[in-house]
Amino acid sequence: MKITTSKFNKRNRVFAKNGYIFIIKWHGEENFSKDIEHLLDKWPSLYRKSFAEIANYPYENIANLKKKRETVRKYRCLFLESLCKYGKLPEFESDIKHFLKKHELGNEWFQAMVDFIITIFLDPPAINLEIKKQGKRVALILNPDTSQDDIDLGWSYIKKKQAEWWPKYKKINISPTKINNLIIGIEDMLERMTKKNHLDTAIERKYKIKDLDRVAGLWESGDDSLAADKKRAARLRKIRSRLKHREM
Repeated sequence: MKITTSKFNKRNRVFAKNGYIFIIKWHGEENFSKDIEHLLDKWPSLYRKSFAEIANYPYENIANLKKKRETVRKYRCLFLESLCKYGKLPEFESDIKHFLKKHELGNEWFQAMVDFIITIFLDPPAINLEIKKQGKRVALILNPDTSQDDIDLGWSYIKKKQAEWWPKYKKINISPTKINNLIIGIEDMLERMTKKNHLDTAIERKYKIKDLDRVAGLWESGDDSLAADKKRAARLRKIRSRLKHREM
């Protein structure tokens, strides 16, 4: 089957690349091929007869691919249920993981390999990287052939996981106004701390500096009318509150 340039967009390119990697290994690396045959022999499946057309890759007909995926999903459930029944599922999963590690394929290939052993139908992972949680971070496990396309296509899933693992986190949107407010807030805080440390308490109470007095030193230029200073003083109090509650 010939692939046309018009259909070779980013998603299809990544999908095709991952399948290409597998097929090159299967037909070009002797140990890889032998280990595949070993898995197929060790874990026989009646469902392979329905998917003898392995050459169907890279699946130009998306509607046809979706139908086959539905069938594969059904056969996978039946096959894994039978393994559970006889207590063989842990050994089967262990064999797949060992195969992936030995041949330097990431964990994102796990389900693809499970389906391949059950049905001989190659459905490579959509992206060539693994997304997982490590402590308090989302970690991307990259492969030697992971590309910018993989990261771009995985970004929506990455954001989904960030929202799932840190539901209370508020995204920070940076703007010049936010940065200027932060600078003003820090300068105000440092000025008040300095005066508190160096002024006698009685003197400080007698000559207490008001916010209207502070704004002249915090805003370098602009309207110097009383009305403008009152607006700046109100803004300064908001900046303090946001800085205190880390809402900058």
